[in-house]
Amino acid sequence: MLKFATALAVVMVISLLALGFRVGLVVAAAVPLTLAIVFVVMLATGREFDRITLGALILSLGLLVDDAIIAIEMMVVKLQEGMDRVAAATFAWHSTAAPMLTGTLVTVRSASCRWASRARVPASTRATSSGSSASRCSRPGWSRWRSRPTSA
Repeated sequence: MLKFATALAVVMVISLLALGFRVGLVVAAAVPLTLAIVFVVMLATGREFDRITLGALILSLGLLVDDAIIAIEMMVVKLQEGMDRVAAATFAWHSTAAPMLTGTLVTVRSASCRWASRARVPASTRATSSGSSASRCSRPGWSRWRSRPTSA
């Protein structure tokens, strides 16, 4: 628990130093607030905190901090260009929400496909199994596209 608290403190201090006080405060506050909400929901639903949960929490916190930094930097740039606060926040939301959501969904989908393929298919049949979840997660027609001859 001491290592976790130290890592959390380091992330918060670096956010404050690298982004400035006001911007860094938003990013630094997002991490402990998210952790508190996650732990309350886990307690309420009776879930245990194990290695898989820790891995998922680390990935989600990384995405959260990255997305927060992107959105705040976009707002700061627009404020420096002379926009008012509401217009800068609106512009940042409209221009970054879809790419951040898409990136998060791609990360979640690829991770769930990877974990599902490892969990459901025996190691001896992983490479040859056509009915595995890994083949269902891959893009249809991928092997045909890769085997097409290239035109010169």
